[in-house]
Amino acid sequence: MGDFEVTIYVEGDDLFTHKVVDERYTTAVELNALGIETDKMLHEALDDDGYLIQQNNSWFDIYTPDGEHLDMVNHEADEAFDQACEYLIEQFVNVCMIENNQIPQVEGRQVVVLDLE
Repeated sequence: MGDFEVTIYVEGDDLFTHKVVDERYTTAVELNALGIETDKMLHEALDDDGYLIQQNNSWFDIYTPDGEHLDMVNHEADEAFDQACEYLIEQFVNVCMIENNQIPQVEGRQVVVLDLE
């Protein structure tokens, strides 16, 4: 019935600038050296009273195995995963209906295929 596969790539660069000292940070290791160990700590460092400014942030792009960009851009990994799952389910359903004369039942991320014959 064919392969159903996508790849999620992290694109772009993170860039954080310290408000007080002239330092820039682009990796989790550098932020960790500042004492930022959790998302909550990063959020606090970035809020209005915090000491960091976020100038760039990465995002997640979804591609087919042959390199086609699916124009599905997300800023959170879990959103990219959900969108990739939705895309793959849609592609599978289309193949079932068009090529195999089947009607799939979709519930969440589960698909049950029923034969029409």
